[in-house]
Parts: sequence; C-alpha cells; structure tokens
Amino acid sequence: MLFNIRVHFKIILWIIQIWCMSAEDIDDCSKLGIPCRINELCQNENDTYSCQCKSGWKMDPDIHFCVGFSSWVQAHYA
Repeated sequence: MLFNIRVHFKIILWIIQIWCMSAEDIDDCSKLGIPCRINELCQNENDTYSCQCKSGWKMDPDIHFCVGFSSWVQAHYA
C-alpha cells in the first residue's frame, strides 16, 4: 500500500511539472490594450506588467506620473 501511495504521489508531481512547463506567460500589455499612460511604455513581466517612463521622461515620485525631464528637474532642483 505504501508503494502505491509513493507511485501515485510521483505521478501527480510529474503531471504538475508538465503543466507548469506548458503554461505560457500571457502578454498582459497586448491583452489589456493600453494599460499605461501616454508617456509610458508597457513592459510585460511574468504574469503581470509594469509601466516605465519613455525616453526623455522621468517618474515624479510626488504624483506618480511621468513628466518631461526638464520640467522634473525644474520642479525638484530650481
């Protein structure tokens, strides 16, 4: 009986491993349309996405929005 339990357990683990290997990451950026703001680029990640500022833009930590780099420098260092 113990042998049968071990065999069944190994078969279940093998099935789980095969299922995990075959699971594909879905491109959340494409699936969600345009999830980021206009100044941001969508970066697909494993089972999620993130929005990164486009070149020439900087994340303003106060408003959590990408602003033009020159206006960000003026706002924080002027």
